[in-house]
Amino acid sequence: HDDEFIKTIINTFVFIIGTVPLGMAVSLGLAMLLQKEILGKGVFRTIFFSPVVTSLVAAGIIWVWMLNYDYGITNYFLVQLGLDKIPWLVSDKYAMLSVIIMTIWKDAGYNMILFLAGLNNISETYYEAAKIDGASKWQIFKNITWPLLMPTTFFILVVRTIFSFRTFEQIFAMTKGGPTGSTTVFVYYIYEKAFQNFEVGYASAAAVILLLIVLSLTFVQFKVVKSKGE
Repeated sequence: HDDEFIKTIINTFVFIIGTVPLGMAVSLGLAMLLQKEILGKGVFRTIFFSPVVTSLVAAGIIWVWMLNYDYGITNYFLVQLGLDKIPWLVSDKYAMLSVIIMTIWKDAGYNMILFLAGLNNISETYYEAAKIDGASKWQIFKNITWPLLMPTTFFILVVRTIFSFRTFEQIFAMTKGGPTGSTTVFVYYIYEKAFQNFEVGYASAAAVILLLIVLSLTFVQFKVVKSKGE
């Protein structure tokens, strides 16, 4: 019955919906692009993977500078294009979007490497047979690449969903849960209750609910993907 807790749940699911599906799509696109023989492929792989090995707090601070309303490089380019500045981190309209974009950037390289491994395990004979039959690129992706990537996709989906529920560092570094609680997600809410308000029992109850939600969603994911795989 706590309105603040309900808002936290909504924020958490908005964050997950914003980062997991879109992040996986971006990572798969990068993996398919870098699987091709292009000039400097190794360099591009290193560039895209470098955010993964960067400290999450450090990355969050860098993005705070980039998204600063007055002197951030993002608003500088918007002004150069004749557009208005955007209050990225100080408006409840844009704060969650800012965190979502940063998280997708941070995790894209990790998911990309996993998708690359999955793509490299698909035999070329399937593609050769499809091309002989006159299949289009979309048909090849829909009927060969996507179904055979299902184990990799499922693994990334489960791991990213669990990690998204555990999101804390970028919220702590970028927004502190604000403005007006618009970016307060589950783990940051637990942190606030336990270590700022010293409501340890309340925080423990929230942590149990978090565990139950993650277990339930993972169970549903297993069932859905298993049925689709069959």
